[in-house]
Amino acid sequence: MTEDHIPPKGTLGIPQADLLHIVELLGAERPAGRKKRRHMQSGVNFRSLCEHCNSSLLGATYDRALIEFSNSVARLLKSAITVPEVTAVTITPGLVARSVLGHLFALGIERRERDPLLTEAAYFFGDISRPLPDGIDIYYWVYPYRRQVAIRDGALLTDFFKSPPIQFWCLKYFPLGFMITWGNKHPDRVHLPRLIDFMLNAGIHPADVRLHLRSFPYSTWPEAPGETGAVLYGDASFAAISPRS
Repeated sequence: MTEDHIPPKGTLGIPQADLLHIVELLGAERPAGRKKRRHMQSGVNFRSLCEHCNSSLLGATYDRALIEFSNSVARLLKSAITVPEVTAVTITPGLVARSVLGHLFALGIERRERDPLLTEAAYFFGDISRPLPDGIDIYYWVYPYRRQVAIRDGALLTDFFKSPPIQFWCLKYFPLGFMITWGNKHPDRVHLPRLIDFMLNAGIHPADVRLHLRSFPYSTWPEAPGETGAVLYGDASFAAISPRS
């Protein structure tokens, strides 16, 4: 197995990080100095991907698109004197989708997905000619915060628990957030743009995706959805903070 950096090297990730389970970070019952954390000298990474997936797919092909997307948005946020309400950035949506999926598949060791849709998502990651499977949605938004979040196996309960839970994975780091859902029969419950809306077939083509620069979720969404909802987490749900935090 090889080390996979989350987010990939080349983005503006935290160079050194303390890694905590998301429940540990959000929990108020334990004093901040006593929270269980794992220090990582070279940013967040997991030794969980094979050489082919990490080097030939992510490193050589997919990550370049995600890094370019991330850095384009970062430059826009840092250089703009007046930030517009909405702008567009040119990306390769199918490569960005595969990069995000690949890094979230890296959370956990020797895992085998039992959900057929996630198995299809793994095939999509491994085959550049496949379209994104029906039932998989990848949402994105501007995330202008320093805390990094990577969640695998989350279930979001909303509307005072009146609706079925939304199964999701999530990756957030400055300046972008991504949320992957599957089997959600009402995708309009997540009020964010989707990569699939800009993808033809496998999505290996340039596309101008829109970004809302002034309207985006608050810093702790979806991991802390507020008084009207809750999130159930699996073991592979982490947040990375600066060691001085």
